[in-house]
Amino acid sequence: MKLCLSEGSPGGLKVLAAAKATGVPVELPHVVPFLTHPQLPVLQLENGTFLFSTNTICQYFFRLSGKEVSDFGQEQSDFANQLFEWEATELQPALSTALYLHMAQEKKGEEVLEIIRKPLNYIEQTLTKKSTLYFTGEAESAADIVLWGSLFPLLKDESYLPDELPTLRRWFQNMNLKEHCKKAVESIWTPKGLLALKAYLQKHPAPNLAFEKPATNEPKEEESAQCHLSEEEIAVIADVWSRGPASLPKPWKPQQPVLPLEGMKNVLITSALPYVNNVPHLGNIIGSVLSADTFARYCRLRNWNTLYLCGTDEYGTATETKAMEEGLTPQQICDKYYVVHDQIYKWFNISFDFFGRTTTPQQTTFITAVRIAQDIFQRLLENNYLLTETVDQLKCEKCERFLADRFVEGTCPFCNYEGARGDQWRTEETHGSEGSRLQDSELTARPGPASEAGFLYFHRCLLSSLGKKREGRQPRRRREAGFRSGSWPASEKPLCKVCQGTPVVRSSQHLFLDLPKLEESLEKWLALSQSAGDWTPNARYISRSWIRDGLKPRCITRDLKWGTPVPLDGFRDKVFYVWFDAPIGYLSIAANYTDQWEKWWKNPEQVQLYNFMAKDNVPFHSVVFPCTLLGTGEKYTLVNHLVATEYLNYEDGKFSKSRGVGVFGDMAKDTGIPADIWRFYLLYLRPESQDSAFSWNDLMMKNNSELLNTLGNFINRAGSFVCKFFGGHVPAMELNQDDKRLLAHITLELRQYNHLLEKVKIREALRSILNIARHGNQYLQVNEPWKQIKGGDVDKKQAGTVIGVAVNIASLLSVILQPYMPSVSATIQGQLCIPADYNVLTNDFVCTLPAGHQIGTVTPLFQKLEAEQIENLRKRFGGGQLEDFPLKPKQKTAANSDARLGTKELQEEVAKQV
Repeated sequence: MKLCLSEGSPGGLKVLAAAKATGVPVELPHVVPFLTHPQLPVLQLENGTFLFSTNTICQYFFRLSGKEVSDFGQEQSDFANQLFEWEATELQPALSTALYLHMAQEKKGEEVLEIIRKPLNYIEQTLTKKSTLYFTGEAESAADIVLWGSLFPLLKDESYLPDELPTLRRWFQNMNLKEHCKKAVESIWTPKGLLALKAYLQKHPAPNLAFEKPATNEPKEEESAQCHLSEEEIAVIADVWSRGPASLPKPWKPQQPVLPLEGMKNVLITSALPYVNNVPHLGNIIGSVLSADTFARYCRLRNWNTLYLCGTDEYGTATETKAMEEGLTPQQICDKYYVVHDQIYKWFNISFDFFGRTTTPQQTTFITAVRIAQDIFQRLLENNYLLTETVDQLKCEKCERFLADRFVEGTCPFCNYEGARGDQWRTEETHGSEGSRLQDSELTARPGPASEAGFLYFHRCLLSSLGKKREGRQPRRRREAGFRSGSWPASEKPLCKVCQGTPVVRSSQHLFLDLPKLEESLEKWLALSQSAGDWTPNARYISRSWIRDGLKPRCITRDLKWGTPVPLDGFRDKVFYVWFDAPIGYLSIAANYTDQWEKWWKNPEQVQLYNFMAKDNVPFHSVVFPCTLLGTGEKYTLVNHLVATEYLNYEDGKFSKSRGVGVFGDMAKDTGIPADIWRFYLLYLRPESQDSAFSWNDLMMKNNSELLNTLGNFINRAGSFVCKFFGGHVPAMELNQDDKRLLAHITLELRQYNHLLEKVKIREALRSILNIARHGNQYLQVNEPWKQIKGGDVDKKQAGTVIGVAVNIASLLSVILQPYMPSVSATIQGQLCIPADYNVLTNDFVCTLPAGHQIGTVTPLFQKLEAEQIENLRKRFGGGQLEDFPLKPKQKTAANSDARLGTKELQEEVAKQV
């Protein structure tokens, strides 16, 4: 690696200190011939990639060296990320202004200190509250280096470090004494460098503090982007506005199929493949497809070359189970539920470029997906990344099959839950924290009896608790001996879910992916991807926790028939495990979309890959699948931005199809509530940083207040005033200073909206839309154009300006609302007769509806939700209304005697289809 710096570069201090602190081997030339800004260092990686962000470079060094604090909890990890964002968005603007005054204008004392007093006070409060030597604990981290490097150019003069900030003073002096910080100062902060920096600053205008942001990632609900703009800046914004739509680029219309293009930003978006036999509930929808759709629509508005892919995950145990329950073959189950998924996503206006499936004709005839999966498998085999281990499994001799987890029922030895299935994972209240659940599930990836290949859940609990005596339970030796001999404790005796017989333990050979052998390659890739990309805090934490505990070999085969066959002698009667096979479905779905799929999936230099999912899918997308692709030795496109949500709950509990609790995708349209209202509300409470809960009362309140009273009211008033007072033609506009100041407020909110969505902060960006609507409503209320229109010529002219500006704000809202509520957006554009060519986003607010533009008929956009209507819906989806409880096999046989196939017949049908 090569780190390019220049003397006198403030940013160079932190990156050089980080390089020396971590001991990362890096070349250190001081000249950057292709950069004109001396304060911007650059790191050239071994693969030719460049990193320009100083904070990213520092984080990359710490992660690459392993000196990043390895036992960060999620709270510490979140706080570190918050510090980096605060440093970039609040501290740096203040320091830049202060440094300019100090060096370029030679100001001193209180005039300079006043600018940085607020961020210094925040740092003092943070360190005092933490009561630790460093920001993230008792060991130095990247956060300390970043903040020290930013503060040093000013705080080296201790007159800017007041006595009333003792904790900050102590921390800063401690950092100054560190050898790596001393060496960075000696190399960068030279007399020659300082003269160059001063000359550079004097040639440029003073920096401006444009934003005042809170020191938190969670903005207040009513908060908007505050601004302190000069009159000159406001004039520039007004000038850009006046140029009209001619200043907008034309919307990008890619050729079909969409392929990456040189010179464009190529964005590949995937959402986690839903299990085909599960009807998605609202939590599933917001966790993956709706979040990804919102971002995909935004990318298209930005003229980024975008491809959004998804499809149903159709192989594996879940499909076989559902087939047996419904008396159908696995292929029939897949065909039936693929249509259900497709219809649900179409109703929710999900804009897939292609929605495929993992059981296409090409896949089953070895043309496309199986070829891809088997090719990846063969390369892993050739590169010695596969292991063979013998695994003890449960086998039903009556059904003549090994039993996957969900085919076994019994009593959990930890919580005494009766009727527990092998694939169920109980709540953390009964089985510990999420971290321990991950570790317990990892026991199943190790050789020996704790393999995940066909082991039931309550024996996972049993095996994970070996050696721990629990009240009323047998000690380890007796229980394990009973397990191996087939002599089961009565309260824990497992049953085959199909025939109710007692399974026995038998051995079977399986293939394992050698994750420990790939761990070093994975860590290097993760360090780069997480430093340069936008990974959500939970995705960072979960992926690191897996590496922190040490990776274990992971089983990739199953004793099933319904799946991708394993192309290796001795294993041809097995299929690939769904979590090895399913992520490869992203590639196979792309291959079904275009035979040029490799231009997306083997093109990391040109493609930015975004994965959307709920947090339970993170380990497979951040560890297992990347290791699979890295092990091939080929240049696959790996995830750059892993976007994971927390969980969405339902009222005071969880969604349950069998108990009739919660709204599922196929039910939403029967509520009478439009799809866009569902989209808005789910995105409004999207669980970005913690679990959230759907609430019928809250849905009613948000619809009636945010949509009806705020957004809908403003857009309706703006359009109606044009029709009522100006015959449907937009009036002439002559802006005064207050009007221009409003344009500046709207512009800043638009830029905030863009900034948040570029960072995939979807819920927060929605607040910017509502803030713009609030600005518009306030503008109308203050100016009262319905009164001005009755006055003299000056008043009438001002009324025209206010109404013209307001309807242009409505036009902007129709564009930025499109990713969230596409049907409402189209309705607004239809009513205001907005040309399709204006559906493009930049950082500027322009006048798209000039004087004389004729609009159409304006009607209300939203309807009020009544309390009685909501109460009826709450009762309807509160549980017990569906007869969808699982039946015992004998009951099902009686209920479906004319349609149900026997176990042997089902297995024969499965065998025919693979």
